[in-house]
Amino acid sequence: MPKTITQYNLLISCPGDIKEEIGVIEEVVEEFNRNFGIGNNINIVCNHWSKDSFPQPGSSPQDILNKQFVKDCDLAVAVFWTRFGTQTNKYGSGSEEEIEEMISDGKQVFTYFLKKAIQPDNFDQEQYEKVKDFKEKFKNRGLYCEVEDEEAFKKEFKNHLNLFFLKIVVGKDQMNFVSNNFDSRKPELILKDATNLSSNEISVKKFGLKKLLNEIEKEIIEEINIIKNMVLTPLKLEDEESVKNKALFYHNFKKAEFSKIQREIIAKFAKDCAIEIKNSFWELGNLESKNNTVELASVFGETSLFGSESEKDKYGKIIEIIRRTKSYNEYLDYILQLESLSVLSLVLSNVFLTC
Repeated sequence: MPKTITQYNLLISCPGDIKEEIGVIEEVVEEFNRNFGIGNNINIVCNHWSKDSFPQPGSSPQDILNKQFVKDCDLAVAVFWTRFGTQTNKYGSGSEEEIEEMISDGKQVFTYFLKKAIQPDNFDQEQYEKVKDFKEKFKNRGLYCEVEDEEAFKKEFKNHLNLFFLKIVVGKDQMNFVSNNFDSRKPELILKDATNLSSNEISVKKFGLKKLLNEIEKEIIEEINIIKNMVLTPLKLEDEESVKNKALFYHNFKKAEFSKIQREIIAKFAKDCAIEIKNSFWELGNLESKNNTVELASVFGETSLFGSESEKDKYGKIIEIIRRTKSYNEYLDYILQLESLSVLSLVLSNVFLTC
């Protein structure tokens, strides 16, 4: 049935030397939407000038970007390495202006500085000094994170993104504060339950994320059962000419098979969920791969595969399950650790006592 989704626009604010990390950000957001967002009616959309801007006359390039999409973003992720960017009318670079504008509007900005090795051919000392100056200035205004490489960045950003939205999902109660005129009453600060201010008791809650895991497990199991019931139809070569053409073009093709690592990912999930995976699950009929294992074939796409549509369809479904299960495993330990914790929603209340 239809449901209401809350969409958050995430601004990707990076100088020109940041390339691989943009892909990492998009990958983390995609995993978040699939594994966390769906169950909580949240969807994050990435916004970057390379995909979300269009030619338009205006006072300056940054002003145009601000009007087109920057000001409509709800939160931002900024990554710096060796370059700071091109100066704007207001700030030292477009990224700095976007960060400052977001912060001034009270919006969340995830800021990261890369410490990976610098390529001498593309190094600009003046730009690098600007990055260091900005980091020095920024440390007195908020928290930032230093990461060694793309893998460390992915881990940190995924963790920070989940923690930020976890706070939203668990609940952020709005409180109405009434100003009191100064009088002779004596104030006393006490801790109260933020969910029930009229009570003197404090309730303890769990994060309640196990339900999300169960939903993802159910979806993966359903997909596995679909594959278990698939019947393959081998491709028929109708004439000698077809056989000859195949022999010429596909002479270096071999029978496609899944790697040990790929099988282990599914095997572990199946064991944990008490479902049976037979050898026939991995059978791809007469499907052949130029790279032998489908782990490598998936990198080059279906042009590296030869077989019937049903064989290719089964291959694609298994690859998708492996990808989803791998992503599920990455979230599993994280969510189970949170489930072992308890949550207290507290507020510091100012109660006036009569002197």
